[in-house]
Amino acid sequence: MQLTSLTAVSPVDGRYGSKTAALRPIFSEYGLIRFRVQVEVRWLQCLAAHPGISEVAPFSDAANAILDRLAEDFDLAQAERIKEIERTTNHDVKAVEYLLKEQAEQLDELKQVSEFIHFACTSEDINNLSHALMLRSGRDEVILPLMRQVADAIRALAKQYANVPMLSRTHGQPASPTTLGKELANVVYRLERQIAQIESIPLLGKINGASATTTPTCPPTRQSTGKPTPSSSSSRPWACSSTRTHPDRAARLHRRAVRRRRALQYHSDRLDRDIWAYLPRLLQAKTVG
Repeated sequence: MQLTSLTAVSPVDGRYGSKTAALRPIFSEYGLIRFRVQVEVRWLQCLAAHPGISEVAPFSDAANAILDRLAEDFDLAQAERIKEIERTTNHDVKAVEYLLKEQAEQLDELKQVSEFIHFACTSEDINNLSHALMLRSGRDEVILPLMRQVADAIRALAKQYANVPMLSRTHGQPASPTTLGKELANVVYRLERQIAQIESIPLLGKINGASATTTPTCPPTRQSTGKPTPSSSSSRPWACSSTRTHPDRAARLHRRAVRRRRALQYHSDRLDRDIWAYLPRLLQAKTVG
């Protein structure tokens, strides 16, 4: 059955697909695979750059160029190749590893260290970092820009109508004088608080093996761990101590998103009601004046 708005399993890809299209490259399975490739590549580069790991010598510019292209220019055809491999491995993360080993065949330097792809990692090391990257991309590239766009639009209206006087009301009765711009600025202030709170949530990542121990698989580069971490090279906070999984960052972001949704719903509903209540009076006052 062909995928359409009628055959989609979820309204996110169906009825509201046109509104969520920007999220597809990030939160789809393709997006997850793309970030897995990025994490695996950066981990291998991290091993090569560590002076205490003699088994993986520092990469040449040519080797790093191949790896950077894989991490930064990953495309749908490569994702489809991973899904093809997965039909044999029956393991999604292992299929990513095998694709990278195929790509390592391009250069003898990479081929010689291909067994260090995914070295000392468990699937959750790759997955949790990939999920953190998905959350960060969705937040920073889609959600926050849209929230700022809404805030900026209302801010422009607040400036435009800054000197338009109106009589505020309380309990349905006329109260003290105010301006239309000031009332709109109230909404902007509340939205900006939500934006700042969502932006400040640290999306932690961990890479500490199957049992989350401090086994010295590599010379220590961070306190309390035996592994160099790709987290530091991607501007992502690092969880120096965790269990095998690290769900806290997603839970915090989701809770904040719920608060943001409620705030937006509350403020937009209230803004709608206020505009519908005040606008006729403004027009009436202008007509009488």
